[in-house]
Amino acid sequence: MTTEILPVEVQSGDITGFHVWLPMPTNDADRLTQRLAAMGVIMMWPKAALVDPETLNSGIRISIGSPTTENLQQALSIIGGFVTADGQLKPMDEPRV
Repeated sequence: MTTEILPVEVQSGDITGFHVWLPMPTNDADRLTQRLAAMGVIMMWPKAALVDPETLNSGIRISIGSPTTENLQQALSIIGGFVTADGQLKPMDEPRV
């Protein structure tokens, strides 16, 4: 479902896992998490999953096992509206589609 809704490919170490990873710079991941929270999509803070909290590259961890299918589809659509096809965070003034 993530590959059908998100405009960018996510990483999953195990196809049967309950999470997928959307890689991006740490600062962008923090900003995205804040934007998503304002839209009602609650994410784990990106630095919480890092071994080295000073790293410049991280991303967001998307839980795909807990939400209902309807809630997951809605959240993925919201997330997809904030990222470009190459995994970059859209500028704040760029319209979400």
